[in-house]
Amino acid sequence: MTATRGGCFAVAVLFVLLLACVPQAEESPTVSPPADVPTVAVLAETPTEAAVAVQTTPVETTAPTETPGEVDLSPEEIMEGSVQKMSGVTSAHFVFEQEVVESYTASGEGVLLLPDCAHFEKTSTFDKEPVETIIIGSTGYWVDEAISGGWNSGPIAPFASNPARWVELLQFYENPALMGQEMVNGVDCHHLQFAVTFEPGWLGLFSGAGTGEAWISMQDFSLVKAVYAVEYEGARESDSMKLTLELSQLDKPVTIEAPR
Repeated sequence: MTATRGGCFAVAVLFVLLLACVPQAEESPTVSPPADVPTVAVLAETPTEAAVAVQTTPVETTAPTETPGEVDLSPEEIMEGSVQKMSGVTSAHFVFEQEVVESYTASGEGVLLLPDCAHFEKTSTFDKEPVETIIIGSTGYWVDEAISGGWNSGPIAPFASNPARWVELLQFYENPALMGQEMVNGVDCHHLQFAVTFEPGWLGLFSGAGTGEAWISMQDFSLVKAVYAVEYEGARESDSMKLTLELSQLDKPVTIEAPR
């Protein structure tokens, strides 16, 4: 009995030692998402303030601005647009060629202070050299070396002799026709032809009529070039005139004063 018990005790001791040698399974740690990373469920149920702002703030849109060259305009609309544009112009640089039929020809360039002032140099059939000329209303001043002070002056023909007034001819258009598009002095233009009928009493004229052509900026309706052939009758002047007028540098600072 004693031997048997001793053997059983030895077996038990051996079993305990074997259990101590077997490694125990380790528990896997629980990984929690970072506090600042929302779960899918949170994003689906509770939108952030930025998301709410995107959902509730309307997006403002601005319609593109159309220029005269980007839309189809009738000849009447182009001419009326130019008349309105030029009625607000205060000054311009101009170049001109003029023929008063069976009387004289003239050409020159200078500046206009609208509606009735001009300062320019011109060459005409009466002059051997360019003559500096200033027009203020119905009075003209021109360089004359034979006069003390170097300037002569006197009344002028209100229409034929005042280039500032030529800009107004555009308002008397009738029955315009669009001839196409052309580039004039680097400006893309509508080219139109039309009849011209003066308003009775304009600049003291009884009547006036003829034909005209205009090259009008496709960008802003400004008058770039005009050609006229008109006949007119008044108390102080009655003639037939051909005229070419080119305008640029609109609304630049210009000062025109009578010479001293």
